[in-house]
Amino acid sequence: MQKKLESLIHGTPFATLKQASFELTERYRAQQKPFLTQKQHYLAYLITRMPATLAAITQVLKTIPITEIESLLDLGAGPGTGLLAAQSIFPSLKQATLLETDPEFIKLGKKLIDKEVTWQQAHLPCELIPHDLVLMSYSLNEIPDPEIVVTQAFQAAKKILVLIEPGTPQGYARIINMRSHLLSLGAHIVAPCPHALACPMHGNDWCHFPARVERSKLHRQLKEGELGYEDEKFSYLIVSHEALNTPQARIIAKPDIHKGWLQLSLCTVGRIETQKFSAKDKDAYKKARKSSWGDAFNY
Repeated sequence: MQKKLESLIHGTPFATLKQASFELTERYRAQQKPFLTQKQHYLAYLITRMPATLAAITQVLKTIPITEIESLLDLGAGPGTGLLAAQSIFPSLKQATLLETDPEFIKLGKKLIDKEVTWQQAHLPCELIPHDLVLMSYSLNEIPDPEIVVTQAFQAAKKILVLIEPGTPQGYARIINMRSHLLSLGAHIVAPCPHALACPMHGNDWCHFPARVERSKLHRQLKEGELGYEDEKFSYLIVSHEALNTPQARIIAKPDIHKGWLQLSLCTVGRIETQKFSAKDKDAYKKARKSSWGDAFNY
C-alpha cells in the first residue's frame, strides 16, 4: 500500500506537499469546510491522514466478535480506507459498496484498491442496500441529519453497524448521541461499552482510545515529527440487531504501571472502577500486565 501511495504523489514537489499538509492541518483544526479543496490537499491526506484513519478503523473492526462478514457498505468511504481495513480483518469479505460524495476521493480510491468494488457517488441520506457490515468512519460531522442517516445505516446492517469519530470531546459527543438514538431503535451494543446503561463518564472526561500509527519517512518529514510513530485517538460504537457476547469490562485509560503492581481504569456495568493488581497474585497480575488501553477485560 505504501508503494501505491508514493506512486500517486510521484512528481509532486516536496515543498508543495508540505504546504498542503500544513494547510490541511489548519483547516481541520479550524473546522474550515470543505477540508480539501485542491489536488495537493488530497495527496497530503493520503500520506498524513489516511494511515491514521486506517489504523483506527482496523483496531475497531478487530473488536467485532463475528468473523463471517461477506459484504461491506462504507458510508463516507473517502479513498476506500475502510475497505482496506476490512480486507485485513475479514477474509470472508466478497463484496463491497463504497459511497462517497467527493469524486476526487473516488478517483484516488480506484487507483488504490485492486479488489473489484462498487463505487457510488451520492449524498446522504439516500437509499441503502443491506450489507453484513455497515461502516461510518469520521463522517457524522459531515452529515446534516445524522439521526436519519444512522437509522438508515442500522436498518441496512444485516449483522453489524460501526460508527467511528475522532477521539475528541466533540467526536465522543456525536458517538454518545448516536448511542442513545440507536438504543431507542432496539440496537444491542457490542463495543466498547460492556452495558447499555447511561455512560458513566462525567466531567471533563470522555471515552476514547488510541491506535498506534507507524510513520513513513515522508510522513515524518511532512509533519516534522521526530518519532517513527504517532497515536491516533478515536471514539467508536459497534451495535448489532441481536445480542452478542460482551466483555465484563473495557479498559478506558492507559494502564498505570508501577514496580510490583499496576492499576487499571475499567468501564463496568454502569460505573467506572479502578482495579489494583499486585505481582503477588501472579495469574491476575500477568493477565492485567498483558492488557492495553481499549482492550476488553474479564475478571
